[in-house]
Amino acid sequence: MRTPATTMAAGLVSALLATLGLLLGDPSAGAQPGSPPAITFVMDQILGPSALRVVVGVEPAGEPATAFVRYGETAAYGRTSPRLQVAAGLQTVKLTWQLAGLHRSTTYHLQVVAANAVGQVVTPDMTIEMPATPTPSAPVAPPASAPPAPVPPAAPSAPSGAADEVGAVPVSTATGAFSSLNDVSCTTTTFCLAVGVTGTSVTHWRPLVERFGGRTFSLLASPAPWGAQLQGVACHSSAFCLAVGADGNDAFSERWNGKGWRVLSTPSPRLDGGDQLVTVACVSVADCFGVGVENGGTKDARPLVEHWNGAAWSLVPTPSVPGAVLESLSCPSAASCFVVGIADSASGLGRPLVEHWNGHSFALSPAPPIGGQLFSVSCGGPASCVAVGNGGGTSLLLELAGGSWRVSQELHRGTLGAVACASPSSCFAVGGITAHWNGRAWMLGRPAAAPSSLAGGAQEAELQGLSCPTPVECVGVGALVHPTTGPGSVLTSRALADLITAPASSGG
Repeated sequence: MRTPATTMAAGLVSALLATLGLLLGDPSAGAQPGSPPAITFVMDQILGPSALRVVVGVEPAGEPATAFVRYGETAAYGRTSPRLQVAAGLQTVKLTWQLAGLHRSTTYHLQVVAANAVGQVVTPDMTIEMPATPTPSAPVAPPASAPPAPVPPAAPSAPSGAADEVGAVPVSTATGAFSSLNDVSCTTTTFCLAVGVTGTSVTHWRPLVERFGGRTFSLLASPAPWGAQLQGVACHSSAFCLAVGADGNDAFSERWNGKGWRVLSTPSPRLDGGDQLVTVACVSVADCFGVGVENGGTKDARPLVEHWNGAAWSLVPTPSVPGAVLESLSCPSAASCFVVGIADSASGLGRPLVEHWNGHSFALSPAPPIGGQLFSVSCGGPASCVAVGNGGGTSLLLELAGGSWRVSQELHRGTLGAVACASPSSCFAVGGITAHWNGRAWMLGRPAAAPSSLAGGAQEAELQGLSCPTPVECVGVGALVHPTTGPGSVLTSRALADLITAPASSGG
């Protein structure tokens, strides 16, 4: 699950404001405690002819709440987005969905639904017309202090043929009505920890932690309280892992010692809450970085970076970039970490953001001047890194080569949400599809797989976390999204895990 705090310039969905006040009351008044949640704004952003971002503000009215988007080519909709959780509070929380696989030159109907224990609110039907051709993105100049960014080369066509074999791995999600695994970290082929969230109702959820022993996943107990969720995990060995996320409106973390978890004191700088860590990377048991967002429910949200020294977390300064959202980091050494995400751009599409840790401080690293956003980064060596994301309706893949980031290739089959490199010549990327980098080119793989017991009626299987203990074997985790079965239905997703293996000819 991505961080729900994404600061982005976007246009209002047509006709929303004219009717929203009649349905939900005056949004400026806010939701009062003991009432249904309020939907305070809805914005849309066309990412290309087949992808749309929807950003929604939800005030939970003092109760834990959830929200999702119904969409389709008619007012009957027929498709739903993943259901996102909103912690109890009175502040507006910004939620972001990316709707992919849309048809160009087609008018789509959208409706946002938010609910808490008191009741449910629904926006009026909204429409948006998808373009016939990709939306051009204006080049964005790098910061004045940075050297000129390289001109991206022409993207070669993707090689044909599958790049990998994908097989579903059983997971154990107890009796949760909904669940999702957000990240996974493996130290060997027989030890991985995966983290996420599971719930028994739309107002009651807690972290989901599972351990992989080589064939299946099994549940692990976590001391994290109800209302907390885990977004990222990093393991240095089977006796040391850090998991990060949020507990209500505060940043949260816990440590695995090989036998159990211990909740850690985690700085949460904003007194009015909304802080969370979304990902973590460790060079050693005494050298880890966690990144996320500070006060994600407000217009002045800022990146949050924290460092673990083996005994405690501390806040770390990071460059101030308008609209910056940090999504992922990778640390090939103690003196080198790369952080990727998205920053505001004049075009409204956003632009890739890259920051680098040199052992002393973070500084901006020039990225290609193109539209898009980066969701994940992984380094297979000190000077060999790959970042993936969305380039406006198609995948975006960047490669660090010769000290500079460049567009390595474009795969015209959707967004890639996670990447993991076991060596400079073997990286896997996953989302709704899989892809493999052999050091020279990307090859498309097979779609994410789900056990037959979970596949019936599924909308989409999507992997959003990935770890590769060897150059030819990876474990991916995510969720299998189901359509809702009626008003108030909460069976929207089930945790999913896949074992991804490269053919001998594709390995690094």
